[in-house]
Amino acid sequence: MVRSIVCLAAVLALGGCATLGSAAPTSAGARVLAEWEETGIYWAGSVTGVSDGVIAVAFDDGTFADRRATQVRPLDWAVGSRLACAGVVGEIVAYVPATRALTLQTQEGGKLAFTTGDCTDQRDAPAAST
Repeated sequence: MVRSIVCLAAVLALGGCATLGSAAPTSAGARVLAEWEETGIYWAGSVTGVSDGVIAVAFDDGTFADRRATQVRPLDWAVGSRLACAGVVGEIVAYVPATRALTLQTQEGGKLAFTTGDCTDQRDAPAAST
């Protein structure tokens, strides 16, 4: 139902309908996950500009880079998202996007506080072998 309403709004406003999250965010200030170089590792950041299909990203760790649209996706972290923060893998149990603060429940059962600049998205990461 919600997707239908969003799609209808897109048709009325833009003349078309796209799947939510299918396109890279391109407005300045949009929160994104962007691939670091060609590593397949995605870090949190913000769009600072777009030119000729290249998205300029200010990563939360203080670095900057230009990325192709295929290397950028919306930042959609929420409670339950799997991250690696400063080498610690776990799931988000608390997240405050406005302050970029989050708490991970580690695989060992502890809880540790981080900022988004310390963390990488793990949805595309290979599962650890046991």
